[in-house]
Amino acid sequence: MPPSSSSPLLLLLLILLPPLERLAAAAEELSCRDAFRTGQDDFVLDVEDAVTEGAALLSTVRVRTLEACRSACCSDDHCNLALLEPRGPAAGAADAAGAADAAEHRVCVMFDCIHRNRFVCRFVNKAGYRSYLREEVFQKYLRGPTGSGERVLPIAIAARDVIVQPGEEVTLSGIQSLALGGAHIATYLWSLQSGDSSVEMEATELPDQVRLPLLPLGAHHFLLTVSDSNGQRSRGAEVTVLVLSPEQTAAYCLSPVKVGPCRASFPRWRYDAVTTSCEPFVFGGCKENENNFLSEGECESACRGVTGTEYTGTQSTQVHIALYYF
Repeated sequence: MPPSSSSPLLLLLLILLPPLERLAAAAEELSCRDAFRTGQDDFVLDVEDAVTEGAALLSTVRVRTLEACRSACCSDDHCNLALLEPRGPAAGAADAAGAADAAEHRVCVMFDCIHRNRFVCRFVNKAGYRSYLREEVFQKYLRGPTGSGERVLPIAIAARDVIVQPGEEVTLSGIQSLALGGAHIATYLWSLQSGDSSVEMEATELPDQVRLPLLPLGAHHFLLTVSDSNGQRSRGAEVTVLVLSPEQTAAYCLSPVKVGPCRASFPRWRYDAVTTSCEPFVFGGCKENENNFLSEGECESACRGVTGTEYTGTQSTQVHIALYYF
């Protein structure tokens, strides 16, 4: 029987596949390198402060190099900070294999430092720690003027993201915005970037505020820009107002309390649909559900008046509508 005509093609593919895989891996590594910036050495995240303010501890992995830690963070879209701990003492390992692993590997901890439109991570000096920060997060939340020739722009600081029930009136504020170089804020401009085009924005007696009455269901994205007395205009600061649907209300307000598997201790608030009130609880620091709020006010804004049975993600949508809105 003559050899199959596909054999040379198959042989060619087997020859080319390893180099192509290496090229793809190299391209991915280059993309990750460009997406992150190296943090200052010997600084560690103040984890207690960050998680209290809303940062999320995503996961930990053991790696050999700082670059491997960066790659692990790069592969998780929610990760914007990778923190590499110093090597642990091999003597603490339970056996020889554990000692060798401790000597060769380091712990890489991955965080999401953005909570409700704020960069909430703070660093303190501690020897031996290395970090990577996602470049787009640095540019949006942390970048300032880089040289004496660069204009000193005012900084627009919008309110935290807001979660509310239908029918709730929302007021956005930009009062925390800053003017630099001896100037003062002259004007505040709010605009709707995406969401329902029928949204109305009403002025209040305060120039930094805008009132949003009768928002429809869904996510509405607003942009604040400010101008200072020197005629300089800020970059935009975004804020999202989420008006919960019945399905979202179930997740945010009827999910059971979830401490999470981590062993830290952070004060949080969750909504109790039985008592129709917001209750404090202790959060472990990772893998939370939506019923997890930084303050009693945020909890009440999202869930005020909601009643129903505990949500597991499988109940009928119609049941929730009947429970909440009729």
